[in-house]
Amino acid sequence: MIGLRRNKRGDKVLTIDSYVDVDSTPDIQSDYFDCIYINTTSERAFHAIMFGASPILSYKCSYKPIFANTALAGKEQMIDYIVDAYMSDMSNEKMYEIIDKIKKAREKYGIKQEIARPTQPNQLFANILRYQLSRDQRVLGHRLMEKSSLGYINPIFEHYHSMSLFHLAEMFTFMDSMVECGALRKSHYLIKEHLCPKCNHSHLLYTECCPNCGSSNLKIQNIIHHFSCANVAPESAYNVGGMLICPKCHKKLRHIGVDYDRPAVIYSCNDCENSFTTPLTKATCCYCQSTYPVNALVPRDVVDYEITEEGIRMLTKTGLMFSNMSNTYDNYMEYSLLISRLRRQLLETYRKDQLTVMVGKIWILDKNQETVRIKESIQAQLCRLFNSHKVSYNNNIFYVTFMAFDDMSVEAAQQQLSQEMSKAIRKIATDIEPEQLVCCVLSTKRALTSGQYEDFFNQMSFIELTPDDYCGYAESPISEEEEVKPQQETLDLTPKEDDKIMKRVKLYKQLVAVLILIAGVLILLSILTLTVLR
Repeated sequence: MIGLRRNKRGDKVLTIDSYVDVDSTPDIQSDYFDCIYINTTSERAFHAIMFGASPILSYKCSYKPIFANTALAGKEQMIDYIVDAYMSDMSNEKMYEIIDKIKKAREKYGIKQEIARPTQPNQLFANILRYQLSRDQRVLGHRLMEKSSLGYINPIFEHYHSMSLFHLAEMFTFMDSMVECGALRKSHYLIKEHLCPKCNHSHLLYTECCPNCGSSNLKIQNIIHHFSCANVAPESAYNVGGMLICPKCHKKLRHIGVDYDRPAVIYSCNDCENSFTTPLTKATCCYCQSTYPVNALVPRDVVDYEITEEGIRMLTKTGLMFSNMSNTYDNYMEYSLLISRLRRQLLETYRKDQLTVMVGKIWILDKNQETVRIKESIQAQLCRLFNSHKVSYNNNIFYVTFMAFDDMSVEAAQQQLSQEMSKAIRKIATDIEPEQLVCCVLSTKRALTSGQYEDFFNQMSFIELTPDDYCGYAESPISEEEEVKPQQETLDLTPKEDDKIMKRVKLYKQLVAVLILIAGVLILLSILTLTVLR
């Protein structure tokens, strides 16, 4: 049920006691109410209501104050961080103060009413940050939560992650990219977590295993070192009828520290009977049930973030965070997000397969061999042509990415992507301008244990002087035979000397020659003058 009421001050309160999709309810408009009151005593009903009437998800409820029945207080840790306050009476001073505080904060930061629900994770994340600003909170804090996916996580993010609205890797990528562009600042370090390489969850079960067969069915016993004969053996070899007798010299060991000591322990596998001193520690993820060695876990610093002035400008004024492409095409990513994604793919994961990252670059040159902006219509066409690849656009370069693993031939994958790019540049040849060239090149980087990839990412911002393939403007679509036929001549983009510069150099040389001639004449005249005077 849903209803509209007024408190004693005149504030319009939208009361909800069961699930309703506010955005799909034509009788309720955003200007019909000032705040939301969830009148239920059930935690399950509360979370269902929050899906349809969330100040972050619902554009009609955008950033408006949200209150809950006091019966929910103390029932679930998560609810405390989602609602602004618990209320039994909608006409009290505390409610008035909260409504006024949120209204002032929205005016202070310029938080506007949303016009649509977020359809992509990065849009949802941006709405969460705006929600924080609407509460006059610039610090994105983390809390230790029992039932959370990461242990330490921001409660708002955890709430929407529990709804399966995004993956943890997408949240990490967004945060990293926001820090890189200066929208967020790391304000306080909390702890270093080690996460599952596959799903990024932190709930891990650690076990000691046999390095030979991987079994955790182990037996542990002490190693005894007999001083007099220097014999070293497991304690079971010394145990004879409840007494310790050296198997080498057959002497009785009486006093530890005098006759013998226990310098270490030895592990024995009950399955394969292998003996070893150092077991292999493995971690099993309780979420995805994957098992990895502990040195393969992904370390991640848990830090609180602060929204900077640049972040406030990006979130509230410029609207530059998301392009039309990212809102329209699922395979399009903002360039900073794509770089963070590739970096995480190369750095973070432990894989049985060897990962190889391929990045294809497409750019357009004018008659002066300078790059020009690729029109959005061409970008859209490329998004459709490479719908199975993650793509992006930055600095006049269109990017196509692909991940190759050991189960496929890297050479075959390179050849396939190169052919796709050659076909693509010929399909867009009808949309470029006459006297323009469209070029492409493919770069490859294999995951390394050293983890040194900065040169690779830096080179992504530059075009190649010798592209793999190119084609010029075409008035009509190119046939299938021509599409796969590469150019025979190699395109050389090495800068050539300008004719004007050559003319200037020639002029300077002539001028120098004239000056030298004049100087020679003057010297000759000086010598003649001195001769006459003598």
